Amino acid sequence: MFKNRYYTLPLNYASLKGRKAHDTCGLQTSVAQYIHLITTTYLGEFRVDPEFGCNVWEYDFDNTVTDNSLKENLKKSILNALDKYEKRLHNSSVTVSIKQVEVDELFKSKRIKKRIEIEIKAKLSATNETFSYFEYFYLGPLSYY
Repeated sequence: MFKNRYYTLPLNYASLKGRKAHDTCGLQTSVAQYIHLITTTYLGEFRVDPEFGCNVWEYDFDNTVTDNSLKENLKKSILNALDKYEKRLHNSSVTVSIKQVEVDELFKSKRIKKRIEIEIKAKLSATNETFSYFEYFYLGPLSYY
């Protein structure tokens, strides 16, 4: 009966504790939300499992790493995290690209930031459907939209 219903993130603990209904979503949305949780959690942040997350945070203010090295490190980190923590996917592939973009800041000033784009393609294990996910971050300081 509840096979295809998943809780949305972030979890609403007050609803769960009060035995009220929590918002639910489908499999694709649940997987996308969990990937977002993985990519926005820095390694060591989750005390129960310090390996949960992604190493994108390690490069937030690092200007010494080359773009190619950064792309490869992030790709490996995300693939490892997907293999270990997102068992609802298989045949995952990750593409990371880096762009320099102009970003509007407060008070109408402009700033150049490094934009990390992550694209994930995989198959959903339960249905063998194609799954696609896209997200981007700005480094220095890290932010996402």
